[in-house]
Amino acid sequence: MPNLSKLIMLISLAVIISNLTITGVFAGENDTSVQNEKSVSTDNSGNVQITAYYFHGTRQCVSCKRIEAYSKEAIENGFSDELADGIIKWKSVDFDKSENNHYKKDYRLFASSLVIVKMINGEQSEWKNLEKVWKYKGDKEKFHEYVQEEIREYLEGS
Repeated sequence: MPNLSKLIMLISLAVIISNLTITGVFAGENDTSVQNEKSVSTDNSGNVQITAYYFHGTRQCVSCKRIEAYSKEAIENGFSDELADGIIKWKSVDFDKSENNHYKKDYRLFASSLVIVKMINGEQSEWKNLEKVWKYKGDKEKFHEYVQEEIREYLEGS
């Protein structure tokens, strides 16, 4: 029996360290959101579309499910007209599926993430990983404000 209790203690410790590591990476006060900009003309007369991707694995924890739900709510509540007009799109993508695996490299993903992608005339002009969703996952109001503000900046910058 002593070996079993040591094993349980080691597994528990590994889970705690893992959770602290993920939280520490995402909950920092500095904005470390990953961004990438391509040199595509950002002419205001262009056809601008924003897609909000929620990338996740096949198996999701409670926090991941909450972030997905809060993200979808923030977008539906803040941009209902834009969603109806097709200016903004919402997509939930399981990056563990073989056909979606390329997204991990495309957007440098290593955990569940909300990524907004700006398309101008059908070409990707820029994208941003909204990493602070992990920081605000416990505060629905701040979470919604953060996501809506980031998307609004993309819309106004077009």
